[in-house]
Order: sequence, then C-alpha cells, then structure tokens
Amino acid sequence: MAREYSTLEIHEIPNAFLISFFEQEWDELVEEELEGVISMFFFQTRNHIQIDFENLNGIPHYFLNRLIHLAIDLKVKKRVLVVINLPFSIYHYAHRFHIEKIFYPLGDMYRDLKPISIPGHELEGDS
Repeated sequence: MAREYSTLEIHEIPNAFLISFFEQEWDELVEEELEGVISMFFFQTRNHIQIDFENLNGIPHYFLNRLIHLAIDLKVKKRVLVVINLPFSIYHYAHRFHIEKIFYPLGDMYRDLKPISIPGHELEGDS
C-alpha cells in the first residue's frame, strides 16, 4: 500500500485484504477512505475483502446497503465479503430481511452483547 490512511488499517493476508478501523465513530473521512479502498480492491485485485468492525461503533443504514450490494457483486465475481465483529444491530437488520447469508462470517460474525435483565420482565427460561 503506497497510501497512508488516517482512519483505516489495511493488511494483506492470504487471498484477502483485511480492513480495520482506527476510529470509533462514523464520519465523512471514514466513509471516503473506506469507499476508496473497497473500490480499489474490487476493481484492481482478485482477492476477497475482509472488514473488521471491532473498533467502529456502527455504520449508517445507507452504507450498510452499499455493503450488501458489494457482497452480491463479489459473489458474482466468485469472491466474498467477510465481516468480522459486526455490531449486533446490523446483523439483526440483515437477518430480519434474510440477507445475512450474503456475508461470509469468520468466527463470531457479530459482537455478543450481554442481555440486560429488567426486574419484572424476565425472559422465559430465566429464574
């Protein structure tokens, strides 16, 4: 990689490029750099794309739709979009519309969130 990125960290791993975030909040700079890197990897390489969302708190819905289209386009080219540490809300959104299978999960696809117990509103099976 010739260019340095202020919000992203990029590693080349066997058959893929791993993109991880320095930032915790989504902003224009994160979006601009991520779109540029994804476009470069999509058009100029034959490798898979991995995105690790561990440090990022969330992404806007419009960008999630772009990731969904990217995953579909990569499948057409016989490549995959691997997502790691996806926030549960995003996984739930994909699961709700039955599109979670377009992402290729690696290990735990989403971050586990501990359930919050509210007195008087216990879940079935809780005692």
